[in-house]
Amino acid sequence: MAQFETPQFIERQAKVIGPLTFRGAAYVGVPIILIFLLWFTIADSYFILFIGVSLLLQGAGVALAFVKLEGKTIPEVLRNAIFFFTRSRTYIWKRGNINVTFKPEQFINPSTNGESLPKNTLNRKSRIADLSVKVQTKK
Repeated sequence: MAQFETPQFIERQAKVIGPLTFRGAAYVGVPIILIFLLWFTIADSYFILFIGVSLLLQGAGVALAFVKLEGKTIPEVLRNAIFFFTRSRTYIWKRGNINVTFKPEQFINPSTNGESLPKNTLNRKSRIADLSVKVQTKK
């Protein structure tokens, strides 16, 4: 029978511009458009603010397009964080203040009385353990 290798990491999105998919190109392109609009609105009077805002916008766009955290993209991480913080949580078990006390048991050694216990009186805690003892001893 012939054996074939199966590819494991198949990318399903086509590359549009170099290493960028359509979504990645949008993450990089939308900040460029916003920076272009900001150039005509605030660049003349607040040039330092324009530079700071444009660096933040383009840095966020590049991070959204290229950065991965533990194999997941930034938009996936942000989406998972939003779902985590907005959904209700189900608590299955909460341990309260429980006082644990143990029942003292007294063990009597049968050899001190000179008696020996017959094998029939030695019982295990479960029937499966009893059956395993009987199978092992063939009795």
